[in-house]
Amino acid sequence: MRESIIWLKPEKRFKYPHLSPADKKIWERYLATMPTSLGAVSYDLRVGIGQDPGETYQDNIRTMAVKLTQLRIDVLNKFNNSYQIIEVKFDPGPGAVGQLIAYRDLFVLEYPELRPVNLFLLCNKITPDLVTVCRMNNISFQVV
Repeated sequence: MRESIIWLKPEKRFKYPHLSPADKKIWERYLATMPTSLGAVSYDLRVGIGQDPGETYQDNIRTMAVKLTQLRIDVLNKFNNSYQIIEVKFDPGPGAVGQLIAYRDLFVLEYPELRPVNLFLLCNKITPDLVTVCRMNNISFQVV
């Protein structure tokens, strides 16, 4: 089920839905640099259909189960009529690349009118191999 996107100013907040304390620090360090590529942002955007436990469960339980099993984009950035899916990771591995690709694919299925979509990994550190994989998959990254 397509979720409404709530756009916010890219500013320091008390809480960022879905970001761990370590990821919150990375995001706030990034915000402190006042990147010119940030427009409006949305946090914790659900994409995909999730997993329905079946008709033997009550509707409210089914709805909750679906929401809990949908994939969630850390940050969606809207800037100059383009969109950027941002994954915030303290210590990213190959899974971060897979997450970004999955998020993009599901996002374009649900929001086909919101194009182009770019991918961005924001992290505390990155290995040389992951740099190579990001470049091969057209994923921008920044260490903060």
